Amino acid sequence: MFTCSQAEAKLQPGTYLHNSRYRLLSSLSTQIWLYNSYETNWLAQGINTHVFITEVMLPENNRDTLQSLTRLMARMLSLAGTLTGAARLIDAFSEYGRTFFVFHVPSGETLASQIQRKRHLSEQEVLEGCLQVAEQLQKLESHSLIHGRISPHAIIVEQQSKQWHLLHFSAFLAGRAHRYLSPMPPEQLPPYAMPEGTPLDPRADLYALLATAYHALTGLAPERGHLISPRKLNQTISVPLNDLLMQGLHPDINRRYQSATALVRDLNYLLNHEDEPAIDPMAQMFAAFAEEDEYESRVKLIPRPEDLPPISSGNDLLLASCWLAGITACLTLLTLWK
Repeated sequence: MFTCSQAEAKLQPGTYLHNSRYRLLSSLSTQIWLYNSYETNWLAQGINTHVFITEVMLPENNRDTLQSLTRLMARMLSLAGTLTGAARLIDAFSEYGRTFFVFHVPSGETLASQIQRKRHLSEQEVLEGCLQVAEQLQKLESHSLIHGRISPHAIIVEQQSKQWHLLHFSAFLAGRAHRYLSPMPPEQLPPYAMPEGTPLDPRADLYALLATAYHALTGLAPERGHLISPRKLNQTISVPLNDLLMQGLHPDINRRYQSATALVRDLNYLLNHEDEPAIDPMAQMFAAFAEEDEYESRVKLIPRPEDLPPISSGNDLLLASCWLAGITACLTLLTLWK
């Protein structure tokens, strides 16, 4: 039985868990929720392999409610791992007044590590990776699941296939622990979070994915409230992809992507129609108007045929002969006069 002091004490690297089966190595990230609840992601050493561990602190006095919540968390986290193909839940237990969920670590490198090493990724890499994650979000949407914490640290790029997979799902969001969730104040939001700070909105995952893509392409996380066009930071980014990112990170939530299906459709279009970039219809219309105006301004400088003076019809050779005879007669008269 754990003591109150154990429940309140912050766990440190080197702590052994579950009869020394796991040893905490390093804390990866922490999310604080309401009523002193939180979840922390750890890298840990398991038996002959590394594992990810999510530490969940739920200050719930009702034992039945606590067990119900943790069982739901385990069930939904397991489902999320099945749907996305990487974050596979392999163990769950309670200790130190907390609940721990243990996940398999796939072979590969986090996107954050790749960005740090390469500074920025190619457009093709990012398009393919975003499509893979967006398809995973599409599956999650169909089961009313929200990841809640997408960032370069929560995406792993598999070593062999180079596929992008989601890691570090929020246990609170998976378990629908709504009592502990609330909009976060702006100063506590990570750079990839939707500015509204609403964790229960599935559109938050779409925003976070495109904010992560922005970082992968430019080497910089998007600046909330003053979004710089990605092409200004990396001129190799195509106009269609630039427009997609600007739409996905738009200040108005209703002008962003509203579903993973819509994002998957547009990403597929960019990948499969590179010779026909997807341009917003309004932009196409304005471009056409601009071309017409330029053409008309040039044409107006040239008189129309109907505005030219009429050309008289007749025998041009006879007319020229008459003029020549008249000039000759005038010259003869001038000579005789002298």
